Amino acid sequence: MKVTTTVKLDNLTGIQKRLQRMQHFYEGAGELMVNSIMKNFEEQGRPTRWKTLAAATLLGGAGYGGQKFTQKKSATKGFQRHLQGKQILQSSGMLRNSIKKEATPAHALVGSNLIYAAIHNFGGMAGRGHKVFIPERRYILAQAEDHAQLQLNLRRWVMVGQ
Repeated sequence: MKVTTTVKLDNLTGIQKRLQRMQHFYEGAGELMVNSIMKNFEEQGRPTRWKTLAAATLLGGAGYGGQKFTQKKSATKGFQRHLQGKQILQSSGMLRNSIKKEATPAHALVGSNLIYAAIHNFGGMAGRGHKVFIPERRYILAQAEDHAQLQLNLRRWVMVGQ
C-alpha cells in the first residue's frame, strides 16, 4: 500500500507575501505600544509604581499661582489640593504628549524626541552642574501583556493578514 499527499502552496505563498509587506503589522504594533505607554502614565508606573516626587519638587509648587503657606507655616487648602492632584512626569503634559510612533517595513519606533525624555526614563544626574538626582521612572516600557499581544498579532498577521 502506498500513501501520498499533495502539498498546496497557496497558503505559503500568502505568508511569503505578507512577510514582504510588514509595515501594516508594525503600524499596529506601534499603536499598541503607544497605548501601553499612555497607561503607564495613567497608573503612575507599571508593573510597579514610580518613585514619589521629592519634597523639593512638591514644595516648589510649579504650576500653582496662589498662596502656598499660611502665617502658621502650614499649607493652604488650595495648595494642599494642588499637591494631591500632582501627577508624576506630567506637570505640563509635554512629555506624555510627545510620545509618537513611526512604522517602516522593517520595524516600529515608539518614543519621545524631547531632550529631557531620556533622563526621566532612565534616571541620572541633571540640572546645572549635574547636581540634581532624578530617579528612574520607566514610562517607555513594554509590559508582559504587550509582548503576549504582539505575538498573537504577529501570528494572526502571518497566517491570515489581519
